[in-house]
Amino acid sequence: MTIGLIHGIINLMQELKSGDPIPQSGVDMGATIAWYTINKNIFSDCIPLGTDSLPFPVTDIQHSALNQEEIAAIVNLFPPQAIARSILQNNGSIIGKPTRYFAQDATPEKITTTSEISNALSPTAIIPSYTDNDRWKETKKPTSDIWLFEIPNHIDPEVRRIIHAEGLVHELAHTLVTQILYSEEYKLKLPSGKIVDGYDYLINFASAAEKHPPISHYSSFYRKDGEEFKALPAIDEEIVETIAAHLLGFVFCQDEERRLDPLADRREIQSLIDDFLHVELVE
Repeated sequence: MTIGLIHGIINLMQELKSGDPIPQSGVDMGATIAWYTINKNIFSDCIPLGTDSLPFPVTDIQHSALNQEEIAAIVNLFPPQAIARSILQNNGSIIGKPTRYFAQDATPEKITTTSEISNALSPTAIIPSYTDNDRWKETKKPTSDIWLFEIPNHIDPEVRRIIHAEGLVHELAHTLVTQILYSEEYKLKLPSGKIVDGYDYLINFASAAEKHPPISHYSSFYRKDGEEFKALPAIDEEIVETIAAHLLGFVFCQDEERRLDPLADRREIQSLIDDFLHVELVE
């Protein structure tokens, strides 16, 4: 870890303890990295190992901070119903990629990226992961790949693993959510047996989420506290960040009391998310 990054983390720790507003944009991971650094035990606490059963292929794993057993354990945090609905099942893969950053001109409406740190929003505006839908656009058949971008090696190895754990859950959630928000006639069978329209169900989630601050520092990039949801990408990101927080049991956010109990103030949303993870697709 470089001296500059150490000083930056110390300063961010002081800011986090003081309760002052987190200074970075939602896509700058500086404050997130600082919090992960002083809470490294959350990785071992939230990831139950002991399985190597992986329903999706993994390639170029050398770029991943997670080994194959850890990737399998994280994927298997999702219930079987969710894994069966993931469009990774349509010949998708989990793929390691070289380091990438959010670019200086990135906005919620137009995400731009760069491989050059000199063109990055900041040295800590790293992109941990991404859901690639190019084949979906080409073939019109819903399918995705998940990319895990290499985390710069000046960041603590345990912190890199936490970043990729959260990123992998986030992207796998996208493979459940995005297809519903941008599709018609997507019917779901709730655990109760009730049949619902998938789009309407997620819009109901958005209506409930609007009553609360953004679930995470990252989702605040798309919707500021007090704003209504105005675009599907903002709803998409809020839902997948909520799924990640629910399954992992932690989230980096402004509210310190919620970081290790992410849905403490939104139990009705927890119920919506838990049901969503267990729904079955009605063919």
